[in-house]
Amino acid sequence: MSRALSKVSIYITQRIEALQNKKTQKEIAEQAGYENPNNLSMLKHGTTKLPLDRVPALAKALECDVGELLAAALEQYFDIETIVAFRRVMVADLTQNEVEWVEFLRSASGNHDPKLTAFRKRVLSPLLKPSDP
Repeated sequence: MSRALSKVSIYITQRIEALQNKKTQKEIAEQAGYENPNNLSMLKHGTTKLPLDRVPALAKALECDVGELLAAALEQYFDIETIVAFRRVMVADLTQNEVEWVEFLRSASGNHDPKLTAFRKRVLSPLLKPSDP
């Protein structure tokens, strides 16, 4: 029986495939600081975990958002409660209301990082104006 691939394995595979016309897996591995391209194969197949200290370099090599890759990588090591606790500590400069907005946006978008377009701004702005209680 085979086990399901982790989010990070799927994400890395998708990014490598998206870049296949631009650079090879070997080039990605080198840019990420891996001496052996087999490291990426092991990450893709879920036979090894992505070390958290490798996330920034790999994100740069995969031309992806470091936050998205880190979020996927964290799931290899921690349960969702712990990840939520990390997020709360890391965004300590946000108010509780702002944290709730971010969590809502992630949930409503299926964690797809929706772009704030001009249309979305026009729709949301009237809803966010201060109102009388």
